[in-house]
Amino acid sequence: MSCLWSELHKNADLIDAVEYNHFYLSWLNFNYRAARAARRLQLPLVGNSDVHELSQLGWTFSKIRAGKNLMAVMASIRAGEVRVETQPLNTRFMLRLTLSIARSRFGRALRTEMGRQASVEQA
Repeated sequence: MSCLWSELHKNADLIDAVEYNHFYLSWLNFNYRAARAARRLQLPLVGNSDVHELSQLGWTFSKIRAGKNLMAVMASIRAGEVRVETQPLNTRFMLRLTLSIARSRFGRALRTEMGRQASVEQA
């Protein structure tokens, strides 16, 4: 949503649904903009979990009544036959998750940089 915000209204005819993300707290929820835009543009909301860890599953998801194939699922979403089920993360879980993701990304970046340095030293 945020990556398309400036283009969303201009390109609404190209969008099937608006994402409601799981990464929020009861006292801090940036999804209100997505929900408002979906209402204004008459687009359905779909629940999303940008899963980095299995513990993130189940906080926010979509319930869709459709056949078990991609085309049926997409048709149901486009028709608005989707319901978002969501609950806010608790603060302790969000902090732990944020630190875990940051540690993982830092570790990957460090390994990549060490690999580059080793390649330069070998050359």
